[in-house]
Amino acid sequence: ATFEKIGQLDHVERISRMQRSTAGTMLVTYGYATTKIWDVVSRQCTLRVANPASRPKAHCLAFMDDDKTLLLGGDDRIVRTLSLHKSFPSWEVVIELGEEVIEGAIVNSPTTVAISPDGKLIFLGYRAHPISVWTTDGDHVGVCFRDGSENLTGRTMSTDCIQAMWHPHANACQVFGVYEDGIVFRWNPIDEEYSELVAHASQLAISLDGNFLATGDSFGRVKLYSTADLELVYQLRSKDCVFDLTFSPDANRFYDIRGQYGNVW
Repeated sequence: ATFEKIGQLDHVERISRMQRSTAGTMLVTYGYATTKIWDVVSRQCTLRVANPASRPKAHCLAFMDDDKTLLLGGDDRIVRTLSLHKSFPSWEVVIELGEEVIEGAIVNSPTTVAISPDGKLIFLGYRAHPISVWTTDGDHVGVCFRDGSENLTGRTMSTDCIQAMWHPHANACQVFGVYEDGIVFRWNPIDEEYSELVAHASQLAISLDGNFLATGDSFGRVKLYSTADLELVYQLRSKDCVFDLTFSPDANRFYDIRGQYGNVW
């Protein structure tokens, strides 16, 4: 309402990911050695858990089961779970995901991981490897190849996915992402529907109602698209590169971060 600072959370160590709970009452911060759960109102740490011994970087965190369970998608292609209702919880392995050998592709650590809203599907994006989706039961749902040798801008096509997120409605079964060359894609791994959009994007955000997709780029532009048809709804421009984007819960506002300041639109 006022954008005044009301306090801060000190995780002590550098964090690679944080995520609010579905109800908005908790916040999880994932650091190098520890994971901490915070009460949003009191800003007090309510739970401290040691991270896995291999120290994987967190690409995504997701609250499930009415905020009683936390899922972690790491850069080691392992999905882990943390049961918040237990007296002494610890990270437990759900599934370790492998990738099929594809000629000309390199299986390496994923650059982005996204967990579907129902927690049943895991999206993996890579450098020099096609994007793919798995179930948490370990079944390979599908892999998506970009057709042709050039993208929609006429340049040599990149398969490097730098960011991805699922449509917030689980029944939509759509994942949106952006390649290193700025092309935005929409993919349904179940029916294999795939489309691309020239957006010159470097950042993505999707509204909680699932109706709008926002992109930001290094030129300071923010573009708003309809998720149904990927049609441009509105665009604006301000100085400085867009480093991050998010929508307000009611989708009436969206926010961007540009270096040491942010904008409210």
